[in-house]
Amino acid sequence: MYSQAVAGAPNQYESTWRLKQIIRNKLNQDENANPISYEDIKGSPYFPNKVQLGEVSVADSLYGMHLMRYNIYTDEVEIYADEEYDLSNSDKKFEAKYALLKLDNSEVAFSDVTLKYFSYLDYDNVPKSSYFLETFKGSKFSLLCKKRCVLTPAQKAASPNHPGRAAKFIIYDDYYIYNHKNNKTNKLLLKKKSLKVLFPNNADKLHSYIKKHKVKLKNKSSLIEFLTYLNKI
Repeated sequence: MYSQAVAGAPNQYESTWRLKQIIRNKLNQDENANPISYEDIKGSPYFPNKVQLGEVSVADSLYGMHLMRYNIYTDEVEIYADEEYDLSNSDKKFEAKYALLKLDNSEVAFSDVTLKYFSYLDYDNVPKSSYFLETFKGSKFSLLCKKRCVLTPAQKAASPNHPGRAAKFIIYDDYYIYNHKNNKTNKLLLKKKSLKVLFPNNADKLHSYIKKHKVKLKNKSSLIEFLTYLNKI
């Protein structure tokens, strides 16, 4: 039944979709097990940080509103039981019940941000899939942000005179270009060599723009200006 659902035909039925969630959650219990409690780690792996109501859609089909939040560290959208979670007391600790099934062209729309599940190519052109935030939507190219969470392990004090270091979550933003013409998502690198691969006809022009306007990968506003220019040429 699971293999048939992946093949595509039964995806329109909500009962099958929910069953796939249960199966996937069961299969991944050991894979996502973390020996360290999140409460013992500094920082948060979540975005948004607190549980929110989000609307789930796959392609053009809506699957209603659910209490959810995105775990960047595990790259999972966690679903909480509606009857157990109280938004008026969101600081209270609750455990997620399920992880949302990852399907291409699926979206989770929160009040102020939308997560999209995309396939993409990493640095070595290896195909992968992950959740992205749509940072800028253009007619030809869109800018996507992939949140990346790294767990820095705890470190014991080397001596009584040196303090130890607690485990910590550190979140980074990686940016990708989505090409509406070929439906491909590639990591955005601002070097001329990478621009020639993504934009063979305009690489020189784009590289000149990047140098002139001092476009930086860590500066979201300059990246959005770059995308605005890219969509005009």
